[in-house]
Amino acid sequence: MEVEAVFFDLDGTLIHTLADLGVAMNSALEEQSLPTHPIENYAGMIGGGMAKLVDRASSGKGNQTQLISGLMRHYNDHYVRETRAYPGIHHLLARLREAGIITAVVSNKHDGMTQEVVRRIFPDAGFAYVRGYRAPVPKKPDPAPLERPCRVLDVRQNSVLYVGDTEVDVEAAVRAGIQPVGVSWGYRVENVLLDAGAKWILRDPMELLDMIGVPR
Repeated sequence: MEVEAVFFDLDGTLIHTLADLGVAMNSALEEQSLPTHPIENYAGMIGGGMAKLVDRASSGKGNQTQLISGLMRHYNDHYVRETRAYPGIHHLLARLREAGIITAVVSNKHDGMTQEVVRRIFPDAGFAYVRGYRAPVPKKPDPAPLERPCRVLDVRQNSVLYVGDTEVDVEAAVRAGIQPVGVSWGYRVENVLLDAGAKWILRDPMELLDMIGVPR
């Protein structure tokens, strides 16, 4: 398989963020006397950005603007308190870097947070491009967030893999003409990713190296 670049989603793909996001969302819900959720239940609510998370967690109730603001405020206070890279991710990124494969991060998380999380958790990863949500570029599943780094990095879209954990990631990759790769360790079950069009499902980060012929 000829692969020029591998783009990654962030939350649920490179890093496990469930605890920090769940605590922040519950705090925002409590401020409006809305029901909170067990942290593990947030796995099914993540994907599509903060506004989608708020809508799902609140069932559309309460002041959505204030909930988003509250979520962002609480999350800003501790968004890397419990967040960690998934096992094997640091080694995967090091092997891709050594093999000369271009890597990038494309997330629906707000750009400032995306930049800071990547800087703090992956200081030596050598990503060629890191971008979160920044208007006016729409969020995934719109293909624009993935098309832009292809232009910036001058790589052919059919030689790029996009690795993500939700149907939003898979749909964005399909629409952008990029090869979609799902991961089983994130926030969706495998069938959801396959139904969305994922060509491969990774159950361990090292399987990506095997796919593209890079030694472990």
